Amino acid sequence: MKMAEEKSQVRISGNQLVQLGNQERVKLEEINRKVQAFQDFRAELQMAIDSLAELGKNKKGEKMLVSLGAGVYAEASIEKTDEAIFSLAGNVFKSKKSEGITKILKNKIASINKTLEKTAQDQQKAWSRLNQIEQIMEAGRRHMQQQAKKTAQS
Repeated sequence: MKMAEEKSQVRISGNQLVQLGNQERVKLEEINRKVQAFQDFRAELQMAIDSLAELGKNKKGEKMLVSLGAGVYAEASIEKTDEAIFSLAGNVFKSKKSEGITKILKNKIASINKTLEKTAQDQQKAWSRLNQIEQIMEAGRRHMQQQAKKTAQS
């Protein structure tokens, strides 16, 4: 006994295709913003790791410039070169050895990298869907042009 293949057809209007394409573009833009935010945060974490390493190369009492943000710096004298203060959450701060902070920061970077891998997959799927929609739209345009030529020749 042979099983008959079932074919299903879905009919979508040109406007519906355009809407689907726009939805995929919006999804892709959101994914791209998310990727950029994660990459920026990862870079900030890496800069903190590098700064902690540089701090450790200094000696107690040495002066250095400390960034206050927006291009503003203060000259400060270093008291402890092997520890720093970091934010646990919100306005809660804790003093900790540089090695411990570095480990925490590296774990955060590893977590961001895993999230970026998953996000890259989502990004690729969105690109694929958008390309499929655009190919269908292009095929529809060609079909309509051919129909118009046939009508004009008749």
